[in-house]
Amino acid sequence: MSLAGGTGSGLGTYVTEMLRDVYPKAFILNEVVAPYQSGEVIVQSYNSLLSLAHLYQHADGLIIVENDPVQQICAKRLGLKHVSFTHINKVISHQMSHFLAPATSTSGSRNFLGDFVQQLYAHPSYRLSSLLSIPMIADANIQYSTFQWESTVKTLRQMLIAKAHMEEGINWGMKVRPASDYNRSVANALVLRGKGAASVPIDSLNEGAMYPKWLPANQRLQVYTNSRPFSGYEKSASLLTNSQISIDTIDKLVLKAWNMFTSKAYVHQYEKHGLTSEDFLDCFTILESVICDYQRLSIT
Repeated sequence: MSLAGGTGSGLGTYVTEMLRDVYPKAFILNEVVAPYQSGEVIVQSYNSLLSLAHLYQHADGLIIVENDPVQQICAKRLGLKHVSFTHINKVISHQMSHFLAPATSTSGSRNFLGDFVQQLYAHPSYRLSSLLSIPMIADANIQYSTFQWESTVKTLRQMLIAKAHMEEGINWGMKVRPASDYNRSVANALVLRGKGAASVPIDSLNEGAMYPKWLPANQRLQVYTNSRPFSGYEKSASLLTNSQISIDTIDKLVLKAWNMFTSKAYVHQYEKHGLTSEDFLDCFTILESVICDYQRLSIT
């Protein structure tokens, strides 16, 4: 669901609230698409604010997809000169299907959705996640590419700690050390697909310094594997990460919304449909608390 427009952010949030009322014990996972930073809709910051704040109270987890990084994947990794929403949706669907297609956990469980939702979003204060997938290569170049598990895991780890959404342009200088501004994780779920996936060493993604001290070691990383290649890739990986990676984007959305709100810009459009200034302030409070919780991971 889109956070910028009225249908996705408004109706999608309402449906989520209704589902929670009807199925109070069911797992609810929302994938939400954050708008371009340059802007799509004049009130996109308001819509994003209201939607995220309400979803945070009703969904177990939120997968944040950002249009800007996906656009870069299309242009730089897939070599597309004129990127359309069709291309963007194709990349998003590829990443989601790679992660959600059948796989078995290293513990032998096949309750895939239940397992990773409970592990990834166990703490009620931390419900934001982002999906990293590699490799992302133009179809015409796949046959000329070599896939190795060691380099795949190494690249994915660096993407995680450097807050990179794709293989290109990663800050390889970012290290996991006390004085470094690396990305801190609450929990991660890894999916490996291809020959030998079940025996891939993944200790580098389970390093204690990447996670808060209060998190038990057995809850840091859940691994799922399937020996079947996916979508032409001999070996591939996806990491659903509950971490600080999307907080900068959320913070910018909230700041833009606050600047508009303090100027009373377009607030009347919402007031005529029953929203009050108190409703806006409640949503600001919720998201500011979320941002602070994630930022606090850097000092825990």
